[in-house]
Amino acid sequence: MTELGVFSVGNKIAAIIVIVNLGIAPALSPLIYKYYKSKDTSVKIGMLFRIFCFLSLAVTAGLSFFAEQLLLLLTPGDYIGAVYCIPFLTLSFFFKSPPIFPACLVEKNKALEWYYGIELS
Repeated sequence: MTELGVFSVGNKIAAIIVIVNLGIAPALSPLIYKYYKSKDTSVKIGMLFRIFCFLSLAVTAGLSFFAEQLLLLLTPGDYIGAVYCIPFLTLSFFFKSPPIFPACLVEKNKALEWYYGIELS
């Protein structure tokens, strides 16, 4: 049972990345819906995505680097073993839950056509 508790504590601390990702897409979708016909929208979305990736990786590195201090501050000393799983869990959460911008595909929905093999026009 102790291994499960250690993993659970590491999982909860690493889930901060998911909370950040869940706030990004709903915040940007209205802007993308408003300006999706503009020629420079794809460039701006690319820039925003690169900034998001950089900041998310910085948060991931920060959580990994300060994992021991966070665990000592937030948990009893029995859970200090979670320091070894937090870096792996934060990276997995980063790659598991990227922000989804559904508005990027408003005009033609080419990705859905390719993925499902159907014509949506």
